This record gives sequence, C-alpha cells and structure tokens, in this order.
Amino acid sequence: MNILVVGASLIDLFLRLEESHVKTSGQSIELQLGDKIPTQIDKLTLGGNGANVSVGLARLGINTSFFTWLGDDALSKEIENTILSENVKLLTDSARGKTTGLSVILNFGKDRIILSHHEVGDHNFDHKEETKPDVVYLTSIGDRWEETYKKVLDFCLEKGSILAFSPGTKQIEEFGDIVSSALKKTNYLFVNRQEAEVILKQTGLSGGNIKNIFSNLSSLGPKIISITDGANGAYSVAANGQIYRISAIPTSSEINRTGAGDAYATGFLAAILQEKEIDQAMAWGASNAYSVMQKVGAQDGLFTGSEILKYLEENPKITAEVLHE
Repeated sequence: MNILVVGASLIDLFLRLEESHVKTSGQSIELQLGDKIPTQIDKLTLGGNGANVSVGLARLGINTSFFTWLGDDALSKEIENTILSENVKLLTDSARGKTTGLSVILNFGKDRIILSHHEVGDHNFDHKEETKPDVVYLTSIGDRWEETYKKVLDFCLEKGSILAFSPGTKQIEEFGDIVSSALKKTNYLFVNRQEAEVILKQTGLSGGNIKNIFSNLSSLGPKIISITDGANGAYSVAANGQIYRISAIPTSSEINRTGAGDAYATGFLAAILQEKEIDQAMAWGASNAYSVMQKVGAQDGLFTGSEILKYLEENPKITAEVLHE
C-alpha cells in the first residue's frame, strides 16, 4: 500500500510568555507596547497538515511519499532532514530565494494564539515517480492553490488512485468548482464539525444535527466521512450510511491541541488502509489524537504501529458505538 500526501509543511515555534507581562480578559489578551517580554521556547518542530499526516502514516507502517513546497533557507533544510529521518520519501518543488512557512504558537495554559506566515508563490505539482500511489491524501495549501488541486485531481483520475481529502481553511473559505469537484471524487473526507458546517453553507445545504450534516455532506460525493468535534469526540459514517460516534479520551494533563485533528485522521486512515473496520479506525484515531495532546508539537506524540496496538490492548474501553439518536 503506497500513499502520496500533498500539502503544506512548515516549522512550528512554540513559545510561552511570562504571565506577569500578559493581561487576560475572557477570550482576549493584552500586551503592553514597548514591553520586553521574557519567553520560554517549549519546542521548535516540524508542522503543517501535510507534514503531520506524512510522518504519522509512516510511523503507523504505511509506505508514504510527501509532495510539498520548500524554499532554500535554513528552515527548509530542517524540514527536509526531519521528513527524511521519518522514513518518508520527500518530493519537493523548491524555489530559490523563498523561505518556508513558519507558525509561532503562543501558549497560554491550554489556550493558544497562532501567528502564521506562509510564503506567497505558485504551488506546482509535478509527480515524476514511477510508483503509482494507491491513495492520494490532499490537504491544505497556501495561496495560489487552485492549479495544484486541479493537477492532483487529474493525477488521481489518470493513475486510478483513491482520494482522501482534508481541505484547509483557505480551500473551504474560497469554496468553488475545484473543491466541489474534489468532494465528488473523495473516498475519505476528514473535517471538523465547524468545517463541515461551513462547507454545507457554501453549497446551500443545511447543517444542524450530526445526522443531517452527514446526510448532506454525503450528497456532495464523499463515501466515508470522518468529523472530529473537539471535546465531544468524533463521528464517522460508513459507505452504507451507518453513523458511529467515539468519545474523546479524557485527560487531566493535556499540553496542547496542535495537530490533534491530523493525528486523528492519520490513525483513522492507517487503520482503514490496513483493513480495520470503521469502529476500529475511530479508536486508532482517538488514541493517536490523545497521545499527540500529551506532548508539545504536532508530531512527538504520534504513535508507531506497535505502540497504538499496545495502547488499545491496555485500554479496551476505547470503542466507537453506533449512533442511535
């Protein structure tokens, strides 16, 4: 089983500000202009939806290639070295004089603010590998993403590859014929509940309760749909229309939520590709997401195949149930 992931990669810098220099009020923070704020670097690590999923799938035993866009700066080299160290085959479109993406994550307890930089430029897709991917996982890309999405969809059609789709915020906000076409060709769709609601609104369909969301999303084309819903857990619908729900694994020591959605999608898809049933796939997804939230960054907590099997064996109550509501 070969999978090709197409999406963004960047560097995540996790900072914790000295609390005495920060005022909080509800969902807002206040910083003093001219202040010099002591910070603690919690982590400098690889991030981006495409990179997270690539590393996660490789750790779970899936033969993974990753097509992404890099510059020629030191951060780009760091991404390249990290990806290769995870046994992921790296396929890049590099541009001289460009930098890679960077996210600065400011942590405030369990909450965060993300300062995000994505280099503006064309995103070319030119897959020259002889090996045909059985599955293509298409996820978020920055500005000028449309032509790449078209090329990836044509590539799937030409090669007969199955499409797994996890659109980014930009793709959902700029929803149009290209994303609509991707949904029609999608075998596996990964979104959170808020994203699902926005997609439905963009297409003139209603959201509301989870059954209605699944029914209307299914009408757009996806065969198997996975929807995460934060602390409420996650839902999935099988090709036969049966809806399942799994609770979020309770934790008293959550460190960060960055990458939890990618980790869930990774566990879910890896299980499906290894011919697990959908309820088992949801247990893999929930366990992987839980593990990631115990570490700083989106990748340190990602399970290996043996680790996830051991964790589920030790925690047999982590199961998905048929939704009867």
